[in-house]
Amino acid sequence: MTKLIKIFCIIIIGLHILSCHTSKNAVKSKKKEVTAADTAKAKPIEDPTVFLFNKLQNNLFKYKWINAKFNASATIDKKEISFNGNVKIRCDSIIWFSLSPAMGIEIARILISNDSVKLINRLESKYFTGDFKYLNQLFNTDLDFDMLQSFLTGNDFRYYENDKFKSSIYKDNYLLWTVGRRKLKKSKTDTDPARLFIEDIWLDPETYKIIKHFVNEFKQGRKLEVEYSDFRDVGGQLFPFKINFNINAEKKINVKVNFTKFVVDEPQTFPFNIPNSFNKIIK
Repeated sequence: MTKLIKIFCIIIIGLHILSCHTSKNAVKSKKKEVTAADTAKAKPIEDPTVFLFNKLQNNLFKYKWINAKFNASATIDKKEISFNGNVKIRCDSIIWFSLSPAMGIEIARILISNDSVKLINRLESKYFTGDFKYLNQLFNTDLDFDMLQSFLTGNDFRYYENDKFKSSIYKDNYLLWTVGRRKLKKSKTDTDPARLFIEDIWLDPETYKIIKHFVNEFKQGRKLEVEYSDFRDVGGQLFPFKINFNINAEKKINVKVNFTKFVVDEPQTFPFNIPNSFNKIIK
């Protein structure tokens, strides 16, 4: 999770502007190893864990472009706020946010690429341009682009090892779990690609969609749990219209996201113009 809490650090920036876990006990309790008999209905020919992971990969939400509107509520150390937003994604390339109060005009805009983060703070007439390293230091986290877009879309990480998992059955759901999953390719912003974390992925037994994703950055004591629900058909695929993020780090943060409009695979623009009168936030 070294890289996953950061998914929210980006949005948390907007939350701060707006406002101017699952414990491992679940994993430890009565795991039952998945056997071929448990997946017999589908008649898998490979190892059960390989079978489940392949089903997960086959049922990921596939897209080139996303344009979605949402409303959200957030609790940060017992302080509650509500806000609306628009998120646009070009797969593996750009993530764009526009954030506003529940009733009001835009006050923050964020543009994220594989190696950069840009922010416009309209409340304070300031802007920031930099990279993930600065934000990781600022919020004591370590996120990368791959993890961010995966958490936003209910998908598994695209560029991490796939052969380190074991499988179990827990409360009628499939559970894929691993310790020490590593990134396959490095970007120039990776500060510690060898860092280890515990990861659990719960799968719905009918759809093989991710219904819960938990990461424990055990050396640093940071945890993130993401729950997905209200799956709806979008272009012939299932997408979760409700996402619940629980972060346990230096701050305890809960963010509930409810998508109200979702368009897939229509090319998007990502406007980001910094007014000349705005002052740059210095690192």
